[in-house]
Amino acid sequence: MSRICPACNINLGSYDNYFCSNCGNKLPQEMVSTNPDLRAKVFVPSYLVVKKKFSLDFIYLPSFKKSVAFVFIICVFLFSSFSFIKFYPRLRQLAFGKNNLVKPKINSDMGKQAPLDLDLELKSSLFGSDRIAEYVPEEVILYLEADDLKKFIELYARDSGLGKDLINKIAPLLGDHFAFFVTLNKGEYDWNFIFIPKDEQKLSIELKNTDEKYWNFGIVEGKLVMASNKRVIEDVRLAKNKISLNMSLSTSYVKEKQNLLPKGQVLIILFSDEGVSALEVIKGFKVSSNLINTINRVLKAGSKSLVVDSR
Repeated sequence: MSRICPACNINLGSYDNYFCSNCGNKLPQEMVSTNPDLRAKVFVPSYLVVKKKFSLDFIYLPSFKKSVAFVFIICVFLFSSFSFIKFYPRLRQLAFGKNNLVKPKINSDMGKQAPLDLDLELKSSLFGSDRIAEYVPEEVILYLEADDLKKFIELYARDSGLGKDLINKIAPLLGDHFAFFVTLNKGEYDWNFIFIPKDEQKLSIELKNTDEKYWNFGIVEGKLVMASNKRVIEDVRLAKNKISLNMSLSTSYVKEKQNLLPKGQVLIILFSDEGVSALEVIKGFKVSSNLINTINRVLKAGSKSLVVDSR
C-alpha cells in the first residue's frame, strides 16, 4: 500500500517515516510506518566513513616452493644465454679449427689490373693529388703521371736533348709530382708537362733568365705548364677554369682509372691508337736508351692503361 504526502501529494518512500523527503513536512501519526522490515536509508558524508586498511588478499600468490623454482629457472636461462654468446667464437674454434674464424680481408684493390713491374727505383704514391688532372685538356691522347721528378731526370733526362738550364736550374725549383701529356693538333703532336713549383716567385725569375728556344712556359693557377706549342698553355687555362672540359671530367679518363690501382710509381693511359703512335715517335727523339727500353716494355704489355709499380 503506497503512502502519499498530504502536503505535496508525492509518493512516500520506505525511508519517509517521519518527514516527507520532498517537501520536508512532518507526517501525521497515522502515516508513520511501523513495519520493522523497512529501514531508513541514511546518507553519511564520505569523510565520516572509516576506510578499511589496504589488503593483498585479492592477489593470488603461488606457493613458496613454486616461486623459488620459477626464479631459479629464469636465472639459469639468462646465464646460459649470456655464456653462449660470450664463448661461442671459442667453442667454434675448438670444434672447427682456427682457420674458420679468420675474417676475410676486404681488399679495395680487388678486380683492379695488376701493376707492371719495370724494376724502376721510383717512389710510389697516390695518383691524382694536387688535382693535377684538372689542368689537362680533354683532347689528350696520352697521359703520364708520377711523383719522383728528380729520379725521373736521373733515369731518362741526363743523356737526352733537354737543355742544361732546364735540368740544372729549373728542375731543382720543382716538386716531385708532375704530369706529362700529349695532344694532337692538325696531325702534329704537342708535348706538354705540368709541374708543381716549390717557389713560384723564384721560378718566374729563373724562367726569364732561361734561354730556351723549343719550350714555352706559363704559370696557370699555381702550376708550371711547359709546352712545345704555346697554344696548349691557353688550353690548360681554359680546362682548369672549366671553360672547356678537362680530362678529369671526361668519361674515358674516369673509366680507365676505375680499372687501375689508385697508387704506384707511374700511371700511363693511352686514350687512342694515336697515343701508342706518340710513344713510338718519342723513341725517335734524342732520348736515353733507358727511356727507349721502358717504352718498349710498356708497349709490349699491350694495355691501353696501366700502373707501373714494384710487386
